[in-house]
Amino acid sequence: MKALGLVELCYTIANGGMAVITFYLLLLGLLGTSLLAVFSWLAGWLQTSGAVMLVLLGSTIFALSPVMAGFLALFFAMSYGVQGLKKWGLPPNPTDAHEIIEKAGARDAGQVVANCGPLLAVLVGQRWLVSGQSSLAVTEASLPFLLAEVAVIAGVAADTWSSEIGVLSSKAPRSIISGRKLAPGLSGGVSLLGTMAGAGAAIIVAGLWWGGNQLFRPEATTSAFFWVPALAGFAATWIDSLLGGTVQQKYRCAICGKITEQRQHHGELTTKISGLPGFNNDTVNLLTGLLTLLLAFWLQGL
Repeated sequence: MKALGLVELCYTIANGGMAVITFYLLLLGLLGTSLLAVFSWLAGWLQTSGAVMLVLLGSTIFALSPVMAGFLALFFAMSYGVQGLKKWGLPPNPTDAHEIIEKAGARDAGQVVANCGPLLAVLVGQRWLVSGQSSLAVTEASLPFLLAEVAVIAGVAADTWSSEIGVLSSKAPRSIISGRKLAPGLSGGVSLLGTMAGAGAAIIVAGLWWGGNQLFRPEATTSAFFWVPALAGFAATWIDSLLGGTVQQKYRCAICGKITEQRQHHGELTTKISGLPGFNNDTVNLLTGLLTLLLAFWLQGL
């Protein structure tokens, strides 16, 4: 398949050209992610640890693939957009989800790793396994990696929209395991509103990827450019709910009796009632991203 013209030409510079280009991309990524991190920190969307981690992971991702870094920035923009609508445009959340969700509010380093880690892993794998080619080249060898990368970004976007918008549903979510009603915000629950939001986010990311390729290299673009990341991204919301309803740790408050994901409630330690050791929300999100990658590779083999 054809490459990206002038941009791709830069990547084919011989005798160490790839390393030189990667170094300058790293510097450019460091500048861009630093600006994004500072803005996000000032806006209250990232904690200090989250901002630092975004700079570290984001600049590395940019050095490996500016295009995927752009799509990752799209994910953050979509996430911030939803948070902004919830704060200034949408009706206030009538639930007490903030007392249930393990980490509400600004994202910390663990959440940034959970969202960005799978993408970085597959980019490193692509650079290692598809040697001699840039991460921008669409070839028979690189295409599976590219679709998987877009899929994991679609997945984190879909999961974020599903969670952030789903708690606003007027109807209580249902357990993906038992079908019984759950408190809004508790992992393992699904709702029609959250499901539709997740599907919308996956379609947006996949549609932009397909549309961009259709615009710049139509001869190399197939329907798989859309349906693989769209399906895998949407499936990530169900994977996350399934893991959240089975292996994620949950606790009961000794004061009010509520089930929560927080280790403390009303200033007292809560009692663990389910889940596996070490499986908190960040662990589940990271595992969801990795499983989304595997699903994207599997879908391409159908």
